[in-house]
Amino acid sequence: GAIANAGVAVSMTLTEPTGESETIMDVQTAQRLAAYMQNNVDKQYGARRFGEYAVGAKSGTAQQDSGLAHSVFTGFIADNEMPIAFFVIAEHAGSGQGVAMQAAAAIVQNLK
Repeated sequence: GAIANAGVAVSMTLTEPTGESETIMDVQTAQRLAAYMQNNVDKQYGARRFGEYAVGAKSGTAQQDSGLAHSVFTGFIADNEMPIAFFVIAEHAGSGQGVAMQAAAAIVQNLK
């Protein structure tokens, strides 16, 4: 959340805020990281995967001692009306650009 929120950490919210926000990085760093993550979606992952939303994201692969790596995909919707951050992990599913990204895209496309 801090990258998409100008460096200010946001409280996790299910139904009510759970605490105070605090600045954990400077605005310029947060803006730079957000731009990098939005560029990832635009140039690498394909913005069309996320429907109508402007998304910034990063994929990852968590290596394991044996078997397939975990597929990881994290990001945010760059919209003040729907400020959502997400993190998807698919255990033993391989590359982050695989199952985890597909799951994140399906979730984002179905938000309303």
